[in-house]
Amino acid sequence: MFKFLHKLCVLTIGCLFCVALNAAEYPAEIHGKWGTSPEYCPGLEIDKKFAVMGTEQTCEAVSVKASGDKFVIKEKCSGEGGVATENTTYQINADTLTRSYRKFSDKYQRCGAPKQAAAQPAAKDASATMTCTLVPGAAGVTTFLDDKLKKSGNAIRDFDGYVFKADKKIKINKTDVLVGKLIRSDGSVSEPKSYVFAEEWICK
Repeated sequence: MFKFLHKLCVLTIGCLFCVALNAAEYPAEIHGKWGTSPEYCPGLEIDKKFAVMGTEQTCEAVSVKASGDKFVIKEKCSGEGGVATENTTYQINADTLTRSYRKFSDKYQRCGAPKQAAAQPAAKDASATMTCTLVPGAAGVTTFLDDKLKKSGNAIRDFDGYVFKADKKIKINKTDVLVGKLIRSDGSVSEPKSYVFAEEWICK
C-alpha cells in the first residue's frame, strides 16, 4: 500500500511538473506574422503556444523570462533535425523582431508593416536666400529699385559676373519677381535691395 501511494504521489508530482512546463506562453508583444523581408513573409508565426518557422521547425514555449523589450524563452523545438531544447532570446523594437539562439541571430519585420521611410532631404525653407545667376546669353537685363518697377537699377549681362541673392519671390502685375540684393563679381554689394524678373535668372 505504501509503495502504491508513493508511486501515485511521484506520478502526480510528475504530472503537475509537466503541466507547469507546458503552462508557459509566448508574450503577446511578439505574437503575429514575421518575415526576414516582404518577399519572405511570413517566415515566422508566433501565437500563445507556438513559434512556427514554415515547415522547417515548430517550437513550444516551456518557460519565459522577460526584461523590458527582451524575452528569454526556453523552447522545445521539433523539425527536420529532430527534437531539441533551446534557450532563445526574442527582442522587439516597434515592428522589428530579433530572434537569437546559440551563435545565430535572425532579424524579422512584422508582415504588413510599412517599410521604414528613407530619410528625406529637408525641405528647402521658402524664406531661405537663393543664389541666382543670369540665364546664359542674357544681355541688357535691368534691375529695379522699387516695387513698382519704375526706377531702373543696373543693366547687366551674363558675363559681367553679377549674382542676385533673392530673399523671396513675389508677384507684381501677375509677373514673378525676385526680391533681394545684387552682388558684384568681387563679392561687394551693388544694390542692397532691388527687384528682378524671375524668368531672367536661374536660382539655386
